[in-house]
Amino acid sequence: MLADGTVECDASTGEVINEGSVSGATITRLANGDPADPCVGLPFTLTTDGGSVTFLKPGDTQGSAQFTLALTRNVPASTGVLALLVDWEDGTDEYELPWCQPPFLGAGGTFNYDQLNPAAVPAGNDASTITNGIQYACQYGIDVQLEDDGSLTISDAVYFTGDIKFTTR
Repeated sequence: MLADGTVECDASTGEVINEGSVSGATITRLANGDPADPCVGLPFTLTTDGGSVTFLKPGDTQGSAQFTLALTRNVPASTGVLALLVDWEDGTDEYELPWCQPPFLGAGGTFNYDQLNPAAVPAGNDASTITNGIQYACQYGIDVQLEDDGSLTISDAVYFTGDIKFTTR
């Protein structure tokens, strides 16, 4: 895999995009879910195609790596605010991104993921049993602004692990 860059622990990387409905994407690296798995810089690729954003990292290292995505999308107001779709790109079906729920979403926007305790991820939510490790994503925030031109600017806040594709509609 040819990497776009490296995202360090507790750091962010992103860009203004203007590709289809996506106008920006920022990835923030959180501490690893497994405290025995040291958090070190991780190569990644971040691509856009029309209304989608895909994040890929090497699958054989730091299996408990976790991230947040700040995604900005622009749509006509007549479209309304549609849920993001998630595609793990491994043959599992695409689905609407669910909202993060307590106790997984903790006070102050913390996430209670622990690789050693899969029950910390909401039961049954390993979204891709085909792929090693826990593949999980949920939305924990949204901000919608009506622009003067009649469009909506939607800022989504998403938590995720694994390699993932987010599709806007």
